[in-house]
Amino acid sequence: MARANNGGWDFVKVGGIYQYKEEWLIGMFEVIQDKSNVEFYEFELRPLLTNVDIGENTFNISHVRNPGVYWSGMQQLYKDPEYVPLPIGTSWKFDYRTEEEKENGVGEINYE
Repeated sequence: MARANNGGWDFVKVGGIYQYKEEWLIGMFEVIQDKSNVEFYEFELRPLLTNVDIGENTFNISHVRNPGVYWSGMQQLYKDPEYVPLPIGTSWKFDYRTEEEKENGVGEINYE
């Protein structure tokens, strides 16, 4: 499940690589810290590939665990193989990966 509703982010683990989507931002991120508690999910993410320059090395996302509803623009996390296709005209314009990560294809999506 992509949204935080009904335990939807319970699959997220430190060290995992996930596709993150929120309104205009879409990218591949590594979870480097889990700060969640019984009421909120909270993760520190490191960008790998994004469609826009987020201007930070890491950032935190948080969401109430069970808001009871979905809404447009709600934060979404996807794991492989549930990645969503990039919207038409969207590309990975910003690459934050190390050279070793690039060589190993870390964060890349194969839609075949």
